[in-house]
Amino acid sequence: MIKERFRAKKESDIYYYADGTHPTHNTRFTYAWIKKGKRLEQPTL
Repeated sequence: MIKERFRAKKESDIYYYADGTHPTHNTRFTYAWIKKGKRLEQPTL
């Protein structure tokens, strides 16, 4: 269905993409993958 819409769209058509994810999801670091023995600075707001 989406492919057909894009094939039939006009030059003046505008498509918007909306993400349904909550706006505060993953805004802060809680963990990170780093090599053992290394330090990683994680900036905070």
